[in-house]
Amino acid sequence: MSASSWQDRLRAWRYDVRTKVALGLIVYAILVAISWNISSASLPDRLPTDKRYNLTVPAFDANGPVADADTVRMTFEYWGEAEVEMRTWLAAGGGEGSNLDAARDAIKRSGRPPVLLLHGSPGMGANFEYLGPLLADAGYHVIAPDLPGFGWSDWRIPDYSIAAHARYAQALLDELGIDRAHIVGWSNGGGVALHMADNNADRLASLTMLASVGLQEAEGSGDYFFEHAKYALGYIAIAIGPDLLPHFGLFGPHEGRLAFIRNFWDTDQRPLRAIMEQLTVPTLVLHGRDDFLTPAWGAEAHHDLIPTSRLVMMDASHFLPFVQPEATASHLVPFLERHDMPGVEPVRTAIDLAPVPPPTWLELGLRLAPWWSLVPVFALLVWWKPELGSAVLGSLVAAVWLDIGVASVAAFLAMLELVGRRHRLTDDARTLWHARSDGRPFVWSFALRFRPWERSDGLAAGREVAAPGPRWAAGAVLGCVLWTAAAILPAFAIGTAIAAATGLAAGWVALVSIYPGYIASRGLLLCVTPAGRARLIADIERIIHHEYWPTWLLYLPIVPYLVWLAARHGGPMTWTSSNPGIPDGGGVIGESKHEIMSGFDHPGALPHALLPAGGTPEERATRVRTITASQPELRGDAPGIILKPDAGQRGVGVRFVADPDTLLDVLRNDHRPMVIQRYHPGPNEAGVLWYRDDAGKGCIFSINRKTFPAVIGDGKRTLEQLIYAHKRYRRQADVFMQRLGARRDEIPKNSSVVSLGKAGNHAQGALFSDGEDLITPALEAALTDVVASYTAKHTSYPFKFGDTGLDFGRFDLRYDTDDALKRGEGFGIVELNGNTSESTNIYDPSWPVWRSYLTLARQWKLLFAIGARRSRMGVRPMTIRELARAIRKHYGDRPQRRIAD
Repeated sequence: MSASSWQDRLRAWRYDVRTKVALGLIVYAILVAISWNISSASLPDRLPTDKRYNLTVPAFDANGPVADADTVRMTFEYWGEAEVEMRTWLAAGGGEGSNLDAARDAIKRSGRPPVLLLHGSPGMGANFEYLGPLLADAGYHVIAPDLPGFGWSDWRIPDYSIAAHARYAQALLDELGIDRAHIVGWSNGGGVALHMADNNADRLASLTMLASVGLQEAEGSGDYFFEHAKYALGYIAIAIGPDLLPHFGLFGPHEGRLAFIRNFWDTDQRPLRAIMEQLTVPTLVLHGRDDFLTPAWGAEAHHDLIPTSRLVMMDASHFLPFVQPEATASHLVPFLERHDMPGVEPVRTAIDLAPVPPPTWLELGLRLAPWWSLVPVFALLVWWKPELGSAVLGSLVAAVWLDIGVASVAAFLAMLELVGRRHRLTDDARTLWHARSDGRPFVWSFALRFRPWERSDGLAAGREVAAPGPRWAAGAVLGCVLWTAAAILPAFAIGTAIAAATGLAAGWVALVSIYPGYIASRGLLLCVTPAGRARLIADIERIIHHEYWPTWLLYLPIVPYLVWLAARHGGPMTWTSSNPGIPDGGGVIGESKHEIMSGFDHPGALPHALLPAGGTPEERATRVRTITASQPELRGDAPGIILKPDAGQRGVGVRFVADPDTLLDVLRNDHRPMVIQRYHPGPNEAGVLWYRDDAGKGCIFSINRKTFPAVIGDGKRTLEQLIYAHKRYRRQADVFMQRLGARRDEIPKNSSVVSLGKAGNHAQGALFSDGEDLITPALEAALTDVVASYTAKHTSYPFKFGDTGLDFGRFDLRYDTDDALKRGEGFGIVELNGNTSESTNIYDPSWPVWRSYLTLARQWKLLFAIGARRSRMGVRPMTIRELARAIRKHYGDRPQRRIAD
């Protein structure tokens, strides 16, 4: 067999998709198996016997011992005066005998009930490493078990509920010979303590609910069935999901994750209300006002239910044993000491060390409303403003006003859009998204959730397909799940951090965390897809580079200087007296391009005609064809014409029309008067800012070159991918994507050049660079001749002889070569912009921002001086009211399509 045939086979094997998939699955299975072994090796099968005490107890469920079940090892921490005896027992190997009796006797000799500390979920006895010694210093024997399923105790048990854990805790007391004890339950451990009191109240010297669970209504959504549906999803995400990934122990062993979620799944908090109502044990409800896991209002409700309770509300969060162990012990020790001896009456009182104003109507509404009524309300908010709405949900969760499960369901349903949003699809968008849904439905259904700039089009197109198919549906579900987590969690994390750092009230936490949460979630969501990452980088670059700043931000630093110029030259509108030969304040806004261009009697002015407003798009298209047929100079040798709004700015709506379909599309999107203009092939374009000095001489203030955007194909990447890979074009990706339409997924051939735009406007994607080298006396003289040919079509100012009424403006010129332009030859005048013209070389990316500001300052100084000179000649400036009216008229009647060709 020849070498070429072997190469062909090898190449075919390399590009065979099924082979790649099979190899990928084999590698994936091997990695998962290795990950399982590493994770399983972290199980605590052997105890560090020099530090841990352990006993063997029967296996229990909520009702008692489980027949035919293996015994369960329970480990525990100990602090207190029996340390010597306990260490001797431990050194002898633990278990029955071996000085355990000595340890039991030491505990009994103290004459005080020991303290049993019960941790939450997930947790272990070592969670009390700060609090336990403080209680021991007060003279107590302190025992903190690892409840089965957690820590160093056995992880595989029949029942993980708080009711079953209560049985294990009682069995531990039995093994240690303890008849009566103080029980302190932290978080979920409080539920264990309540069940111990329900099983045998006489065995409890006291009960402390330390940042504890209790009422079902205070748990998340407050609904048992909703919470267990949430735990079912958690089971998939926490217990099963990581096992399908090669995490190599990063998420811990399966048994540890299983115990955590099973602890909640196996638990029923609904019976706790009756237990609390009938409780006779002296009870301390010790809680943090800023607890974000078990709400403070729940602790107040527990105090109201328990007839023998004392409530202390601390200025703290949920993690009292970690963060405030001394403060916790200062309240806990006096309570324990009071009830060391049985029969002492409990003191029923409430101490609020962190008072807050009464709850707001919003907090009350969120607390009292059933979860099923909140879901549609918040789903509507997220549906309306997805990222911002999700940030609001995350901030409410951080304020402990809303359950994260309710927030997640609302966001998920909104993003899934079970009720479709009405959205008008363009033909290009329909073609694009139908092709995507047919080609790679799973990928695009998943990705569009993380592409907010295309989301409406993609969802609308997906709904147009009668049966999108299982792959589209699977991508949608997975995308919505990940989107929900990424959209809500940043605001929640930020709000929680703000609450911990500042101690702000819940309402302020919710308010302050919304905007930073929105920014963080938007950034996180964009990071999911390559296009999103490119756009995120582009967003940062647009902030850094002043050429992309919005107009109001760019001009903000020179506002004080403009105020000074206004005071010096007679008022803020003095500059509008310039250019009396152009209506609307010398070309401030809304001036007619046709009227201005009609004033020039110069061969450089490109032929043009006016298409009036009125009529249907079809009727107007017929008029365009009639006009171009009667005026052949509008076409010349060009393959098409330029059609643009008669009153436009920043290149909005400028279109190159070469066929009837494009013509009709333009006229459907713009009903205003339009200018039909001959197309000048260039290939170059420049913006020349011209002015008349005090002596009446025409001068060029600045020139900027305009470089039209284009990409070079590589035969592999789509136009969209090429744009996002380009460090400049990605900053204006929206412009190019709208312009390309359905072509954005086109893969250009290797080395082929694809134009991305014909409009010489920075807002439309052109690169502006300083063209000072193009300024010559010959070009100044040529433009002065152009101005001298101007005759104002509409003005109330009586000009003196030789005064054309033009003082200041920017000529947009198309030309062949730089040399020809320097000679003042062969250029075509696209348009003249009036008083709001800029020296557009300020957008040169190589310029430092201070140079742009100096140029702007010089430009406005010149314009105010010209306006003041014209005012002295009797020209009335535009009033602020007239300016506001012109702005309102212009922006209230803009075309639907703002992207130029």
